[in-house]
Amino acid sequence: MSLFFESIACQNGRLQNMVGHEKRLNSTRKELLNSSDTIKLDSIPIPEFAKEGLWKCRVSYKYEISKIEFTIHSHSQAQTFRLVKSEMEYPFKYENRSEILKLFQQRGSCDDIIIVNNKMITDSSIGNLIFYDGKKWLTPSSPLLKGTMRTKLLEGGKIQSRSIQIEDLSGFESLMMINALNPFDQSRALPIENIKY
Repeated sequence: MSLFFESIACQNGRLQNMVGHEKRLNSTRKELLNSSDTIKLDSIPIPEFAKEGLWKCRVSYKYEISKIEFTIHSHSQAQTFRLVKSEMEYPFKYENRSEILKLFQQRGSCDDIIIVNNKMITDSSIGNLIFYDGKKWLTPSSPLLKGTMRTKLLEGGKIQSRSIQIEDLSGFESLMMINALNPFDQSRALPIENIKY
């Protein structure tokens, strides 16, 4: 079985949304590995170089943490998305992302993909998606992976969950990819026309 991982935002030396990351990490360990103990992430040492700016803290684990890496976060983001059909499942954050990478190769001239599973819109290759209908932000109710940022925004009432199919996309004005290092920010919204069929 592949290792699992968490990508945690480290902003000016402070790890973000630790409750959400710990909950997912320990839920994965309990469900797939039958681990009854819990791992606390607040003991992760922050290197001096990561105490300013935005960094990605990648925690690889299985029964216990095997590796911790800090890399500077690139603020570049995908501008265009290609719809790609697949029946894959990715309910846990595995380090083995070979199926997703194969789908990513189908993006053509686009920057990223939107995975369509059983006619339902799910995720991009690196995060969950939210769509704006002119009044509210909605996220697909059937994501491949329930991301920590998505969960936080749902619990905070900033977005709502709804089933979204390909034919529903024309009813939206804009979209946004969200993940631990790319939070909800209106300035990151992209025109719905940036999705290519």
